[in-house]
Amino acid sequence: IREILVNSEEHYGDKDAFRFKAKSNDDGDKKTIVVSKTYSEFKNDTEKFSKALHSIGETNTHIALLGSTSYEWIVSYMGIVNGKNVCVPLDAQLPKEEIHDLLNRADVTTLVYDESKSEIALEAISACPNLKNIIAMNLADDDDKVLSFWKMTNLQTAGVDFAPSPDDLATIIFTSGTTGTPKGVQLTHDNYLAQNEAAHKPLNLM
Repeated sequence: IREILVNSEEHYGDKDAFRFKAKSNDDGDKKTIVVSKTYSEFKNDTEKFSKALHSIGETNTHIALLGSTSYEWIVSYMGIVNGKNVCVPLDAQLPKEEIHDLLNRADVTTLVYDESKSEIALEAISACPNLKNIIAMNLADDDDKVLSFWKMTNLQTAGVDFAPSPDDLATIIFTSGTTGTPKGVQLTHDNYLAQNEAAHKPLNLM
């Protein structure tokens, strides 16, 4: 997965990879603005988040993601899997009891979440004995229980001297559990590459 990121940055470095709406506090008046992030900025942000995780002792561990799709969510995912950790993306619509159960079953030690899931994250501190850190995507500064995603990320510099191998586990995805208890499906970096290559092969209809 990291090679895809590196190759994309080499080919499209200064071009926009993402455009999204955000709130601006200019002149004390919150306004909605469109923010652009280039491929180079995206790669740098993921590398800094990887290093931020290492700085709190998270290497070769399971880290969960909880929240709606956002730039911070995507940076977190890439920073987790490319930092030799395993990402556990969770369905944000699940009841808190199920989320806490999955955190425990997946042996998650850090939870990264957006502000809409603050209550679930804070309650997970007592409900999940293995959980060591919770990181809020939208929090401006750390508090006594929560780490700020951007504060810890911006303390780092881009560039890493570590990389996962193709056989390393990248993600644990839980099934819907419609016919029973959700099962954790393990996917390696090589699994993702194979899926990507298959998606780009032309269909032979003859």
